[in-house]
Amino acid sequence: MMKTSNLNEKPGYPGGKRGVVLVVALAFMALLIFGVTSLALMIQTDAGFVKKTRDMAAARFAAEAGINHALANLDSSTYEAISGSTITNDTSAFTAGSYLVTFSEPSAGRYLATSVGTANGETATATMEIRPASAAKSATDFFAAAAGNVQIKVHNLSVDGYITGGVHANGNLTLTVQPRAAFTLTGPLSACGTVNIDNKGTLVRSGTNTNGAPFVAFPTFKYAALETLAKDSGNYYSGNTTLTGVQTPANGVIYINGTLTVSGNCTIYGGVVANSILVPNGCVLTQYKSGTRNLILARTGEIRVQGRLDIKEALVYAEGDILTHQKNSKDADPEVYVLGGLIAKGSITFWNEKNHLQYTRVEVSSPEMNGVNTRNSIVSWNK
Repeated sequence: MMKTSNLNEKPGYPGGKRGVVLVVALAFMALLIFGVTSLALMIQTDAGFVKKTRDMAAARFAAEAGINHALANLDSSTYEAISGSTITNDTSAFTAGSYLVTFSEPSAGRYLATSVGTANGETATATMEIRPASAAKSATDFFAAAAGNVQIKVHNLSVDGYITGGVHANGNLTLTVQPRAAFTLTGPLSACGTVNIDNKGTLVRSGTNTNGAPFVAFPTFKYAALETLAKDSGNYYSGNTTLTGVQTPANGVIYINGTLTVSGNCTIYGGVVANSILVPNGCVLTQYKSGTRNLILARTGEIRVQGRLDIKEALVYAEGDILTHQKNSKDADPEVYVLGGLIAKGSITFWNEKNHLQYTRVEVSSPEMNGVNTRNSIVSWNK
């Protein structure tokens, strides 16, 4: 019997769904190609990002290497010797990139080393602000210098006060001359902050005022050597001590591992070292030059004058403040007379209602004074 076919049935696939498999296969292949292409693009993008990150890091490290190279040069030379020059890396020893260091003075007293690192087209910059040794004045160049502020008020009953020599503050400097007061100032006034003069009396002025001045460096002292000298001569005290009368240390120095309090009239020939020094109201501490250790040193604290401090020739130094101000006191009548120098790592504050101030700068040296740091110093480093 002959089999007949249905004219409505499309040949090649049962049910008339001819070509569906081909369409599905093509769609799958398209999706697969799209996925592979996207993955390849992602891998390529990630690889580029990784390379860029690596090159940026290499450029940053190269810039920092340039700063380190500049530091090495500064340690072995002066800033003036390398300023205006450039520093480049030795490509045989440093192959991760390259750097170029230049030196500049973008503003008066501000010195920069700028290092630009390069690696495969990526760049990074590191800067270092430098204080050249030649730009760092010593506190001993002035009559009075403080790492903090200097505040001096001349009372209206004072008619014979004077300062002969420069005064500097790493902070701000304030000089107030009250009505009816007379004061003579011979020498420059400078501050890293501002110099403020409030003259309501008679101020005889000779010298310049400088705001935004460079910082000054401070001397250090050989305390161990001074202690040994005092012990050898029998002028060492192991705790808080009160001194009165005439003191003539054989080795030129008294060493007190505590607070020195003056009682009555005390005269020292040479120098004295204590943690802090107090001259109470009604008491007098007088110093005369003797030998080479004319140092009045408050090793860890302040020097407070409520009575009279009369220095014939010495360097007066405090790791803390030097002050006459006695808060809430009306009876103190401090007097400060100094021939030599006055230096405080804190502040200098002569701000009492009654102050008698007479200062003259004289350069004082001692084998137990180290002087100031004359090396180039780093102010800041921006990576």
